[in-house]
Order: sequence, then C-alpha cells, then structure tokens
Amino acid sequence: MPLPTLRLSATALAAILPLAAGACASYGDPDPIADDPDPIVAECPDTRGFQAFVNAMPGPNDNPTLIVTGEAWLEQGIDAALRPVGPNTEDPARYRFDLEARAGSGIGGWTALRGEASRVAQSYDEVYVTCGGAVVARVTDVETAY
Repeated sequence: MPLPTLRLSATALAAILPLAAGACASYGDPDPIADDPDPIVAECPDTRGFQAFVNAMPGPNDNPTLIVTGEAWLEQGIDAALRPVGPNTEDPARYRFDLEARAGSGIGGWTALRGEASRVAQSYDEVYVTCGGAVVARVTDVETAY
C-alpha cells in the first residue's frame, strides 16, 4: 500500500524546517545551573575568600564589568554558580550576587566561583553575596582596574 503524499505550502515548510533542524543541533556543554529542573539545595555551603573588582581596562570590547570571585565548600554531586541579582534599589553602589547550589556532577571540596555583571555604577561601596536570602559574604574593598 503506497504512503499518502503530504503537500505543504512554502510558508508551512519555512515554519517547520527550523524547528526540525533545531531539534538536532548541538550547542556544546550546557551550563550546569541554567534551566536546571533540580531543586536548589536546602543548605547553603560554607564560603571563603570573596573579592570583587571592576574591570574597566580599555580595549576593543570596552565593556566595564563587575567581577566577584570566591570559594564554596561543596559536597560531591553539587554544582554552584554566582548569579548577578543587581544593585540595591536605595543605593546603587551596593551590588548583590546570589550563590545558587544545586544537584549536579561536582566533585566536591573547595570550589572556585566567579560571577560577572555589567557595571552600573562608577564605583562600588560594597558587593555582597546571598544564599537562601542570607548574606554569606561582604566585600567592601572594591577596586577598579583601568
């Protein structure tokens, strides 16, 4: 028995082809935190050594960036990331990052973290990191590198 012939208009075909091609595309290693259906870990990890600075070095991609780095003690099977939340609404010279820890494939131990945000203030008096709504780190010595 022959298969029926399906006729599609050029408009319908143009709408379907990108969907089919996208379903087969590979975009490299996924971010271990982004769009992760696993729940956020109940307990926030221990942290240490947080620093923050503004990278305002001139160059072809002249885009000053606020960078915060530190470490978190993660159990095996946990991934973590620093997500920029934004400036304090009452004081834009105070900027907040959120530490998110989720089930993943981490090997455990002290793990380096780095978060970046487009600069929104000329200088910063404080950068703070929260986890589960509580402040886990404060950086008050925020320098700008030119």
